[in-house]
Amino acid sequence: MNFVSTLYLRRSDAHGQQTCTFSSSRTGFLGSRVVTERNPTRVDESRLESLETQPQGRRTTWKASALHNRKPARPQVLHRIFASLMYLIPYLDVLVFGEFVFRKMPMIKTFLVAPFAPILMIYRGIPFVAFAVYLLVYFLVGKNRNNSYFIRYNAHQAILLDIAILLPQLLFIFMTNFPPFFLEGISNAVFFLMIGAVGYSISRIAQGRIPTEVPLISGAVQSQIGPVDEDDV
Repeated sequence: MNFVSTLYLRRSDAHGQQTCTFSSSRTGFLGSRVVTERNPTRVDESRLESLETQPQGRRTTWKASALHNRKPARPQVLHRIFASLMYLIPYLDVLVFGEFVFRKMPMIKTFLVAPFAPILMIYRGIPFVAFAVYLLVYFLVGKNRNNSYFIRYNAHQAILLDIAILLPQLLFIFMTNFPPFFLEGISNAVFFLMIGAVGYSISRIAQGRIPTEVPLISGAVQSQIGPVDEDDV
């Protein structure tokens, strides 16, 4: 009778398990066999769980990113240009507050106003054009979930910046009897703050980032359409 003996050697690591089999009998060594078992690819479960709290429109994109363990691609160039153009709304409306600055420094007016003169003629010359543009951006861009979060965020922020200009405009109606230096100070402050906010937003868009550091405004935008993912900031 010929007995066969078998020896098993197993080695396990993070990548899988390897089994070596050695067989022999009284007549001699019969042979060996190596079997390797790979562990299945693991998915970051914590990343997938966080998807449940994100807006439906973004869930598919971020799930794919989690499975591949990589950051999402930056917005396309056309998307960045389109997002930047929406900031023309608050930009064109705030130019009226630069009247005192333009009187003292005409070069600033040449730089900030002259390139947009044809647009200003249409925007202010034709009745209800500004209001129509506002409604189109709000409903067709900001509220349209078929658009990316990047586009919708900047649409909402541009609109809220424009709404923020309305408050000082209303105040000026009731402040006609105030000293001129006081009105000039408020007008200049509104002008420079808004130009700074628009410039900051466009610079972040050019980098493919979401401008989230505009005081009060950015927080209000996120409360409406959901928080910004940290990879986009």
